[in-house]
Amino acid sequence: MGQEKQWAEFEPVYYDDLTEILSKRFMLNARSFIDGDVSLAFFDIDNFKYVNDVHGHYAGDKVIQEIGMLLKSYSRKGDYPIRFGGDEFIFISTAKRADELKDTMENLGRYVASRPFIFQNKSVSITLSFGIAEGRAEDMESIMQNADFALYCSKEKGKNCATLYTKRESGGLYMPLREEREIKKSIAGLKPVIIKGGFKSGKTTLKNKLKAEFPKVEFRELDDFRENKESLPNVIFYNPATIESDKKINRFLYSFKQREHDEYWLSNFSRNDMVRLLELAGIKATLFMLNYLEFTTNGNPFLVSKFVSSLMKKRFDTLTDYSVQEELASLSDSALKSLKRVNKLGLEINLSDAAESPELYKDVMHLLELGILVENRFSLNYSYPCLYFALSDGRSITQSQKKMLDLARKRKICDSSSDMELSLSTALLMYNFGDMEEASSILGKSGAKGDDVHSLKARILIAESDFNSAEREIELIKDPAVRSQAKVLRTVSTSGELQMEKLDDPYTNILYTSYCIRKQSFDMVEEFVRNIDQTVLTQKEYVSHLSNLANYYMFRQREKEAVDCFLKCEEICKKELFLADLGKVYMMMGNMFDQKDELFKALEYFNKAMEIFPYTSMNSIVWSINLNLAVTYLKLGEFTKSLDMFTSLLSMERENDFYKMVVYNNLADAYIRMHEWDNAEYYNDMVISLYKGKSSLPDCVVFQNRKIKRAKNSAKWLKLDYFNKDDIISNLDSMVLDFVRINSEPDFETLKNFTGRLLNAGKKEEMLYKAELLAYMAYIYRKNERLKLHLIRGASNIFLSLNLELRDNMLKKNMENG
Repeated sequence: MGQEKQWAEFEPVYYDDLTEILSKRFMLNARSFIDGDVSLAFFDIDNFKYVNDVHGHYAGDKVIQEIGMLLKSYSRKGDYPIRFGGDEFIFISTAKRADELKDTMENLGRYVASRPFIFQNKSVSITLSFGIAEGRAEDMESIMQNADFALYCSKEKGKNCATLYTKRESGGLYMPLREEREIKKSIAGLKPVIIKGGFKSGKTTLKNKLKAEFPKVEFRELDDFRENKESLPNVIFYNPATIESDKKINRFLYSFKQREHDEYWLSNFSRNDMVRLLELAGIKATLFMLNYLEFTTNGNPFLVSKFVSSLMKKRFDTLTDYSVQEELASLSDSALKSLKRVNKLGLEINLSDAAESPELYKDVMHLLELGILVENRFSLNYSYPCLYFALSDGRSITQSQKKMLDLARKRKICDSSSDMELSLSTALLMYNFGDMEEASSILGKSGAKGDDVHSLKARILIAESDFNSAEREIELIKDPAVRSQAKVLRTVSTSGELQMEKLDDPYTNILYTSYCIRKQSFDMVEEFVRNIDQTVLTQKEYVSHLSNLANYYMFRQREKEAVDCFLKCEEICKKELFLADLGKVYMMMGNMFDQKDELFKALEYFNKAMEIFPYTSMNSIVWSINLNLAVTYLKLGEFTKSLDMFTSLLSMERENDFYKMVVYNNLADAYIRMHEWDNAEYYNDMVISLYKGKSSLPDCVVFQNRKIKRAKNSAKWLKLDYFNKDDIISNLDSMVLDFVRINSEPDFETLKNFTGRLLNAGKKEEMLYKAELLAYMAYIYRKNERLKLHLIRGASNIFLSLNLELRDNMLKKNMENG
């Protein structure tokens, strides 16, 4: 990027390497940098594939570079030019209204169209198409969707023009359906469209919105069928379950489908859609609320909207008692019989259970075809779950599902009840569930007091890492034993120093065990474990005890025992609805597989944890999981995804030096692995500056600095302030850097002997890191073909043994490019 780093205030990772304007990475985190009213232009290069196909990708890159340079020249204060990806660009302005931005983009388009791009004495004509929209910065996703739709309209007009998105429909809370953008594009392209959806899937609401946006288009719902032999409508809506046995409608459908048409099936909201809808309503998606909503609605748009509307009125609604007589009456006899038989399989249907009976399997497939059931990951669910609740006798509901419904019932009662005992017990259940916000809210409304309340408040605050407020609650506890427990929990959670004493209290001994594991005082761990009477533990305490044992076994490399403990924890947490504990178990399992270089398994468990924690108020844990995911993607060789996540982490904690240092350190490491030494040096220098005047630099930072300096042929090296001889990574780094410093041009036998020692160091541990060091050495000795090939072969063998084909391909491609 060179001088372009001075062009704006952002860090190198936010810039695009080809154009040197801002990148998609910036766009993903735009809300961290931009606020207030914004106008946004989304545009691309018309017929860009033709440029690549006829003139080559080098010519295509040159066109993209020149568009980037032009965007910079059109930028003023408050403007953000962005390369979104490929030939797509975004221009955000906080200084211009949408109509003013449209004028600016049209000027840019005219200028580009008026001058040819010259490549190898050949002239290439280029035009641009634009879509422009406006809104509030916090609603950037919706602005992007609107601009994208406007861009499509520009393409339909013949390209080389700009379209301003105009909001025609009336206001109100509305969450676009997932297929809505594509449906609008089909209608704008004058294609006949079929839109299918199950009960309460949002068909009517969507039809009304589309009518407002496309007033000249004819829409028809087949539930309200009237045959018109003279003309067919442009767009038809229907529910497959209600027309199954209607021959007249099916004949009409057949004739409609004889034309070239687009067909869509409206899907239920995803978890992200539900979170977005709650955000639009100004409601925080808490862990309990979101899991309850998923369980009872399966994302059905009608039910989700009803629930959100009730919350906007400060009322928690239970969703299992809606009448469905009208829906049941509209089903054919065969569909209704299938529904009643399948109902016994439960709300979540495992196909292997249905396959035990050919007749039942046939019923399931029938309901799936009608859209009454929908696929959801590894199971089938009801698209409109009220059908299940209306027919269920309760026996097919699992224990955890019963607990969820009971907790929802108690949560609803707590909204209006003055029963302090009920409020305290419900708040405790919410705490055990892992939802600190719901627990705090219930306690706040109840006005309850006493040691139990202060103890629970202290635990909630500790879970949220608000240790000062927790200390104040602890001081209000009168019972010395209860206060002592809370103090120990706070000390262990803050990684403070603890004075331990022999106690009969099993919970305190569990906390002592956790403390000793962190200190790696394993003899004391075994002593405290012996003193814990498992028969008196609550299920919550037993999970903590098992987690400690799993952690201990991991440290002692007793893997099978660790896995057994993890699986027991997982079983209890799912059964008892201890979701935060379940998330922590998944984090620990992810770490275990990461240490074994089983990265795909590690990724699986980190992602499972990520399904839980973003909806808690445990922000430090969310940050840690994101960091684990980013590092795992980095190891897998998915560098773009990894850098995306690191920049998101940076925007999450921009004011905290410790968090910034961790991210900068990992960004330096990422660029080292990518052999991009300028950016690696930039972030390594940022880490060093954050440590200045605070403490000694960690080994990893010093070794990063040495790697960068050696790769850039710079002589200045930082000295080691200390050296952890027990750290295998530090030892490996030290071995390699000493070798390359002493052997600037080694002979083949010397290098071969060294790589043998390196691969055998540490009893074959950290093989992935050893492969990365071999790749680093291949870069250092890249001018010697024989040495380079030997090192690449060694690294490649390790990458392939770990199924890291992407890393292997990138290594070879990187080395081919020199």
